[in-house]
Amino acid sequence: MRKNFPLFKKNPPSLSKTYGFIIFLIIAVLIVYFANPEILSPISFPFIQTGRGMQNQSSNFLSFFTSRKTLSDKIDGLMRENEELKLANALMRETVREYEFSKNNADRSSKVVKITSQAPISPYDTIMINKGVGDGIAEGQKAIAYGSIILGKVENINNNGSAIKLLSYPGLKTEGYLESLSLNVVLEGIGGGAIRFSVPKGVEIKNGDSVFSSESAYLIGQVEYINQSESEPLQEIFIRAPINLKNLRFLEILS
Repeated sequence: MRKNFPLFKKNPPSLSKTYGFIIFLIIAVLIVYFANPEILSPISFPFIQTGRGMQNQSSNFLSFFTSRKTLSDKIDGLMRENEELKLANALMRETVREYEFSKNNADRSSKVVKITSQAPISPYDTIMINKGVGDGIAEGQKAIAYGSIILGKVENINNNGSAIKLLSYPGLKTEGYLESLSLNVVLEGIGGGAIRFSVPKGVEIKNGDSVFSSESAYLIGQVEYINQSESEPLQEIFIRAPINLKNLRFLEILS
């Protein structure tokens, strides 16, 4: 009987010999490196440089976004400071105008009063002042700003103060004079500091045209908006006083 024996390749490599060779090679490299590091520097230099380059790129990438955020924060801060400076500048101009008005009109038959509270925005359109009956204030007296702009008339007087009803008070009717056309018009307050009147479409009116009080020639306001409709024979004209009521601090009450 013929016996079968397993077949082997001639001289098969042993795994243990392979592992041993690898370990030997690692030990040899370490010995050479610690004995003389400069021998392996040409080999390791490219890897070291690559690592440093990646680190620098990562650092630059992070720095880019950090600097953009810092710049954005600085811009936001400068914009806020700019708005605050604009407001302070507006308040300063109003204060200077009020001072010059009081100085130039000290000998007029009027009283300078201080505004204690105001609600010039719809629906109230009234201003409270700090003088009343004991100070010679009477109902119907005109309230003037900067010596030339009529805002309304005195009403609701008491001992400690009075209320000024603005010409823009909703539903309040006033006679006005449109200077550019020498035309008398009937004004109606609509609240929020705005006043309107109507004229035929054929009448040419432009933004900025001035409207004065018919009885006293004080300025009431300037044309701000013109509303025309094809189905309506009249055009609506909206005017507003050329001042910022929120910044107003003093008024003149004509006796």
